[in-house]
Amino acid sequence: MLIGDPSGGIGAADPRSDVMVDLALAQGKEPLAGLLATMRGTLLLSFILLMALLAGLARISINIGLKPLRQMAREVGSIGASNLDLRLTPASRSRELNPITDRLNDLLERLEDAFDREKRFSGNVAHELRTPIAELRTLAEVGKEWPSERDMVAGFFSDLIELADDMERTVVNLLMLARLDAGTQEVIHESFNLCDLVDDICKKFRQNSSERRISLDNRLTEVLYVTTDKDKLKLILTNIIFNAISYSPSDSSVVVEALREGGDVELIVSNETVDLCENDVQMMFERFWRKDQVRSEDNHAGLGLSLVKALADLLKIRISPTLDTGSRLTLSLSGLTITL
Repeated sequence: MLIGDPSGGIGAADPRSDVMVDLALAQGKEPLAGLLATMRGTLLLSFILLMALLAGLARISINIGLKPLRQMAREVGSIGASNLDLRLTPASRSRELNPITDRLNDLLERLEDAFDREKRFSGNVAHELRTPIAELRTLAEVGKEWPSERDMVAGFFSDLIELADDMERTVVNLLMLARLDAGTQEVIHESFNLCDLVDDICKKFRQNSSERRISLDNRLTEVLYVTTDKDKLKLILTNIIFNAISYSPSDSSVVVEALREGGDVELIVSNETVDLCENDVQMMFERFWRKDQVRSEDNHAGLGLSLVKALADLLKIRISPTLDTGSRLTLSLSGLTITL
């Protein structure tokens, strides 16, 4: 566009002095601002919808992933003291949980065994104490009815003392087993001559074995000094030899001997048995276990060998029972270190 003076007079525009002017036409920015606002709203709404969708998918995925755990929690919650025989079902869709399921099943099995042992223990305690208590009551009632029969009443007092001794021995063994189970039994190590200890125990049972026509053969002659808890080892050997004499048939032998193995000594006690089988050997350390034919003997509560096993574990002594083809039972005690 040329800009000049239209009158052509002085100051008329010189063609060479024409000024070129560019004109630009502009439009308002309201439509663009509206478009940007629409795009922002659309993107924000899309983001919200996408996050909601992702949250929903994540929730569904988590629910699917936690389903085996919820199933396991329901199964564990349904197991109580009355149905410990139930076991958890392995998760087919989540193999990662199978090791946990296996360990929990192992735990349930151990708990079931422990509860069964406690039930048997309670029943056996009641059985062992009910019989002497009933006898005590009977003797007291009979003595009350005939107080003038002095000889009979005096005999009753002897029976009462014997029953009281049996009950006291049972209670003492139970208390010691309880302390051993709780880990509160103290171990006092000392060095002593093993030969002298075994000889003292054999002398204690010599008369009893002679009355039953049983030969008690102590073959320990070598001086062997060992270091352990002397009183507890004495209790172990006393129970083992007492059981060997009690359960051996007449005209048989109980042999006590020792074998040196390097710096250790192995004590061996063997005796003849009657009607003892391999399954019995595996059960003989159970509390209150006894063979049926000796069940009526009042001086055996079935706690001796279970106490032996608990004390041996406390002293780190390995006890191994074996039954040979000739029905001779051998109990070997190993792990005693010789003191030079």
